[in-house]
Amino acid sequence: MQPRKIVRYLGLVVAFLGLFMATSLVWAALDRHVHPDGLQAWLLSVVLTLGIGGVGWLYGRSAPKSRQRSSSRAVGVAHDVELNRREALVIVSGSWLLCGIFAGLPLLLDGMVTHPVDAFFEATSGFTTTGSTILTDIEGNSRASLWWRSLIQWLGGMGIIVLFVAIFPQTGSGGRKLFESEAPGPTKDQLRPRARETGLVLWRIYAGFTVTLGSLLMLQGMSFFDAACHAFTTMATGGFSTRNASVAGFESASIEWTITIFMLFAGVNFGLYYAVRRGRSLRMLRDPELFTYLMMFSVSTLAIAWFVLPTYDHEPMEALRYSAFQVASLVTSTGFGTAD
Repeated sequence: MQPRKIVRYLGLVVAFLGLFMATSLVWAALDRHVHPDGLQAWLLSVVLTLGIGGVGWLYGRSAPKSRQRSSSRAVGVAHDVELNRREALVIVSGSWLLCGIFAGLPLLLDGMVTHPVDAFFEATSGFTTTGSTILTDIEGNSRASLWWRSLIQWLGGMGIIVLFVAIFPQTGSGGRKLFESEAPGPTKDQLRPRARETGLVLWRIYAGFTVTLGSLLMLQGMSFFDAACHAFTTMATGGFSTRNASVAGFESASIEWTITIFMLFAGVNFGLYYAVRRGRSLRMLRDPELFTYLMMFSVSTLAIAWFVLPTYDHEPMEALRYSAFQVASLVTSTGFGTAD
């Protein structure tokens, strides 16, 4: 393994994270009258993340160049940017660790948490889409922190390494090894020859679902901020919310049904969407995993709705509404809640 090469990639990932972190500056600026120190905290976090990432990239870039060249599929890409399997695994695992550290930095500086371990826990829970939290008063935090908390969950849902490979062409043929070490959806036989092309397709599908859900939630009365945050965390199947009462805080049947449907969409193997995108629609219709998944949801929802019918005054649609939401949330591990 070549340490400088690994540092170069890790530096790029950290700097890449800093670019997404910068989006929270908008909310910090808008809310500076409510959180006067927030903008300074976010500026410092963005500068540190971009700066440290840039230093890592420059350090790795100064590594001696190899005279060897890559295979014909990556003509013109120097051997020093190629990766072997071990290097790819180190970069992926190191990226998750560093992303947790740097993503937690603004949560600490902005006052969402008061201890570095809590910041690392919250950020790691977001990136891994685990959804556990140490927060007790979610609504008492700044919109900048809540936006970032939701955004990092969205980045982790498809994988920041997959997005990194998709956007940066300098990964060369080494991008495929990174992709195979990280991608949550397609198996190797479904990958196109270029990992970058595969990553772009997956992220377009993922982003398309997210934009569609966010738009629908806004049409049903959510603010742009709440709609975007819940779209991020629904598609990531992570379950972070901007409300203490989770989705129940919006008291809207239409919002709950919409999120139920998109939780189910998010729980489907994205390799199937990838196949549809390539014109292989019949594969989705014949997929036994998808059939089993939908049957589990349908049977469980109907059974639980029947048992809780007395709780909802024998109103079938109310029982079905709450049962469907809870089953979808649990079977996809999203973790949103609307009922006890």
